Amino acid sequence: MNTSEKIYYLKDDKLKLLNSTISSEFELVAEIPLPQKYSLLIDDEYLFYMSMPKVNVTGKKLTAIVKNFVSTKLPGEDISLLAFLVLGNSIVITIISERFKEIITSHMLMFSNAIKVSSPFIELISRYSDFIYFDGNKIYEIKDNSISNKSTYEDVALNSEQFIEDMDGLLNNIRFPFVKKKSRLHNFPMLLPAVSLASLYLIFVIGNIISVSKYKKIEAEYSTMLSTIYTETGVAGTADPYGVLLSRANKKNISFDGERLIKILDEISTVPKEDIQLESFSYRDKSFRVNGIAKDFTVLEKFEKEMEIKTKEEVTITDSKTSQNGVVFSLRYEK
Repeated sequence: MNTSEKIYYLKDDKLKLLNSTISSEFELVAEIPLPQKYSLLIDDEYLFYMSMPKVNVTGKKLTAIVKNFVSTKLPGEDISLLAFLVLGNSIVITIISERFKEIITSHMLMFSNAIKVSSPFIELISRYSDFIYFDGNKIYEIKDNSISNKSTYEDVALNSEQFIEDMDGLLNNIRFPFVKKKSRLHNFPMLLPAVSLASLYLIFVIGNIISVSKYKKIEAEYSTMLSTIYTETGVAGTADPYGVLLSRANKKNISFDGERLIKILDEISTVPKEDIQLESFSYRDKSFRVNGIAKDFTVLEKFEKEMEIKTKEEVTITDSKTSQNGVVFSLRYEK
């Protein structure tokens, strides 16, 4: 036996370290002092083997096919007590004994923390093609990728002792039922809370980014609308367009409702203004006046009608005259 891999051998309900000059054997008690890295070799006394031809399916479908195969060959067998692995062109099925099920249940960590779990017979199948094997109780014959049972001892070629003597490490890993691989987080007690906290923080940050992005979009929309109002009311170029707009609204003898003014400005901003340039507006009592320049009288009349449609009020051209830049006009309507 020439391997540096720490391999513990489970036989006769005892655990023995194989590849060591120091004798180390443990009874199956509540807690077994095992190192961080080790493999388990399970004696074939706890197991029973059979085989079936390899099929080209995987996952749950393959598991169902294997269980159905065992049910037809061994009616009444508890199919929850089996494991299997594909070796070459054959599927090797491992059925565990009730005693071994008790060992797994009582010493779950011993199995879940192991790097590999295998048996002498499984390892020999990986190394040889045709042979006869004796596990101390049962005789198996391997021939043409198939496992069968023999009743006589003649021609027995291999056994577990011979395998252990020549062993150079384990090749396979049997996934026994009931064994759940434990998360490596158990080696880091503070890591799980830290990961949870980091996840919550990440959710919080992402939530805030989405929220801020949403409000930035709303802010941009209102900023664009306000810029349009400033431009169309002739205060966009001033140092304080909002102050100028507010000052005009607060002139003596002018009384207005702020919400009504904003609604009026919104109506004006959404009226089509092709070839129209608005210069200023004034608001007194319920009368609203818009001053600007139109390309020509046809454009002015179209703008007047569009204003009436939008405001649902009668709009009157109170003044208009031609100039070098077009038609200077004033429109008035009651609001």
